[in-house]
Amino acid sequence: MLNVIILLTVVLAGSAAAQQTPSIEGVVRDATGGQFEGEAYIGLGAVLMLVSAAVISPRGLLTHARRHPALVAALGLLAVAAASNKVYAGSRLLLAYNLPAVMESVAGAFRGTGRFIWPVAYALAILPTAFVFRQLRPALAVSLMVVAIALQLKEIVPTVQEVRLSTSQPILPDLIESQRLSTWMAIHDRLWQFPSWFCGGLEGSARTRLGAEANRQELQVQLLAARFNLPTNSVYSSRSFKDCAREAQWAAQPTFEDGVLYLLGPEAVDAWPALRAAAASNSCVNLTWAIACSKMWSKPS
Repeated sequence: MLNVIILLTVVLAGSAAAQQTPSIEGVVRDATGGQFEGEAYIGLGAVLMLVSAAVISPRGLLTHARRHPALVAALGLLAVAAASNKVYAGSRLLLAYNLPAVMESVAGAFRGTGRFIWPVAYALAILPTAFVFRQLRPALAVSLMVVAIALQLKEIVPTVQEVRLSTSQPILPDLIESQRLSTWMAIHDRLWQFPSWFCGGLEGSARTRLGAEANRQELQVQLLAARFNLPTNSVYSSRSFKDCAREAQWAAQPTFEDGVLYLLGPEAVDAWPALRAAAASNSCVNLTWAIACSKMWSKPS
């Protein structure tokens, strides 16, 4: 029975994590242009378990809360931090208060405080479920849980369908000559891009932050590499762990290895004499947006 409880709870909490607040016409969800990554709609099934727990034994809930004051306090602080010091309901400002300078500095170290609501959302999905299984007979608790999971999955179907549709259909122009690049990736073992995304990218100084063409170009290359299961040294993400100085050492004395497909930014090629000489060899092809090189191309067919 314990395994059943764990499995059902994971399914419920997992689908809650994938939920997004349903779109309601006329309701503003981002009033300031800076509210993001704070989705905390736990789903109709999780709400059913939460309400059921409250109806079955409200005293029992309070008793458990008193037994775990540290957990309750931590969840409360996370909820307050997620709401920030300016609380909105749609586009209406409900509450605003100033923080001391020291606290303002500490709070500013966190990039997206809306994420702090996620542990609270998980707690609201998981803890009531465990409480219901403690209070009710197993057969009744499992039946209620099955209904909750059915509601949860039914509600998330439109979101899943929307994601599948948006990722399966080409909605952006092909900026990388995908057909030709696919042929090359299929016969190579690894992809090396210079500079990698965090070290300047293929666009170099022409790249603008969140610029459409630069992002599409980089992301289309990375998506294609992922589809071919091709390891690559470049990835678009929100955190940088790249050693760009070490990466630049390769451009000073570039060598092309067997099984590696190289994509070089034109601006970077012009900036490094040794790289410019290598790019002019029979091993490279100028694609305009990048220079593709492979040791394979310099061999007799």
